[in-house]
Amino acid sequence: PPPDLPPEGGRREEKGGGEKAAVRLPVRRRGRTRVLTVALLPPFRGEVGRGVDPGSADRTEGLPTASAPPPPTPSPAFLETGRQRVYGAAAMAAHAPIDIHAHYYPEGYLRLIEAEGGRFGASCEFSGGRFRIATGRVAIGPLPRRFTDLDLRIADMDETGVSVQALSLTVPMVDFADGPGARALAAAFNDGCADAHSAHPDRLVGLAALPWHAPDLAVAELDRAAGLPGIRGVYAPTHVLDRELGDAAFYPVYERMEALGLPLFLHPVHVVAPERLARYYLTNLIGNPTESGIAAAHLVFSGTLDRFPRLAVCLPHAGGIFPWVAGRLDHGSRVRPELAHHRGGALGYLRRFHYDTVSHSADALAFLIGLAGADRVMLGSDYCFDMGHRRPVEVVAGHAGIGAADAARILGGNARALLGLPDAP
Repeated sequence: PPPDLPPEGGRREEKGGGEKAAVRLPVRRRGRTRVLTVALLPPFRGEVGRGVDPGSADRTEGLPTASAPPPPTPSPAFLETGRQRVYGAAAMAAHAPIDIHAHYYPEGYLRLIEAEGGRFGASCEFSGGRFRIATGRVAIGPLPRRFTDLDLRIADMDETGVSVQALSLTVPMVDFADGPGARALAAAFNDGCADAHSAHPDRLVGLAALPWHAPDLAVAELDRAAGLPGIRGVYAPTHVLDRELGDAAFYPVYERMEALGLPLFLHPVHVVAPERLARYYLTNLIGNPTESGIAAAHLVFSGTLDRFPRLAVCLPHAGGIFPWVAGRLDHGSRVRPELAHHRGGALGYLRRFHYDTVSHSADALAFLIGLAGADRVMLGSDYCFDMGHRRPVEVVAGHAGIGAADAARILGGNARALLGLPDAP
């Protein structure tokens, strides 16, 4: 859109001033125009528009990183408008935005791979302020300093209106190392999250990494990490080497998580059929959302969710394919002999999961909210990859189909309850 217009387009008619300023915003969808009256919060600083971060990562070695022209410079009038909210400043204060999908690589984790990774066929290389990790199965980078530098991260959060990030590890996580090596890597990440929280206790919390392929060590690290400041959940890949998440080997970990009251957040590392997805960045575009659906199906049909009824599980990328195929899974559970042990269907499990907002489609996000409920959806950005949302708060606040109460829940209320965070001041 032109830089002097809101993302949805249309003309702006401003009324009032100060903290009670409001805007009448024409929004056109599906051939119809409606006018929204939105309250204004204090202005933000920075660019407006989408586009690919020049420091973004390419997940698959040898594939070119996408590029795009820089976003247009906003006009002073647009900046004066500020961050528009369909629900007003009061709800914003009560539910400050919490980003539950934000990736982080602590320096200690990277340096440990650099020093010890060779024993496991892994390496971490630093060059020009960037770093690259390779393990033999996956490679990622070069990645920019934003993944490691807390000052840059906090500045980005301030600019985009995010109050809190839940820090998580991503590719390659830790399962490329043996059990003891993986625990050391997980501990380095978890300690880094605790340090980040101690430096910014009101802005950053951590989702613990575990050596999932060594469940006894995973339980030991879980007990240790749970005592660290700022650890509010646990992270896991969508499958662990050759084991699915419904494998009974992981039951001791789930049992301990349930006892500790820590939610489980999933993220793909190794995707299904990577040889078929090597071109066009399909390992990410199709592989990642497919992995989330596979993981969800295994957790449902294995009976894991029934066995651990208090275990909260969050699926990334708006649930991937799972919300879209839940009806098919439900039908299959009634007619297929392979699922004779599980006649409970799948649709009834949609609300056993939580989801982030990284859908890249307003209609897809509306479908997810309608299917699972606004109380199961939480703000996510995939910070700071080019496949994430540069301005995640605006994805929710600017969505014409999300009302005031639901926006407040999605932006912060749901995550605050799930992570056990204190109420916003």
